[in-house]
Amino acid sequence: MTSNHRWLLVLVILTLSFVSKPVLATERSIQLSLFTPFQLFPESDSVTGVRLNLLYGKNASVTGLDWGLVNHSTSGVSMGWQLGCTTNLLYN
Repeated sequence: MTSNHRWLLVLVILTLSFVSKPVLATERSIQLSLFTPFQLFPESDSVTGVRLNLLYGKNASVTGLDWGLVNHSTSGVSMGWQLGCTTNLLYN
């Protein structure tokens, strides 16, 4: 394992350990997505923790770590660190 992979693993573990527990039933602590609709949880759910998208991920909001090729949040409420080629935030 290279030092870059170790830092990435440490970052993910720290992010997961410091993220608060979801308050509402529609908030999830982790979301994995190939592309919508092929993701763990429905796009109407919010993510408080980590969202990893291989191609395209869509959720109501994301708080925490958001990595992917195309990141899409429909409520416009997103906080944390996002890394993607395209990030689409829609405001109601």
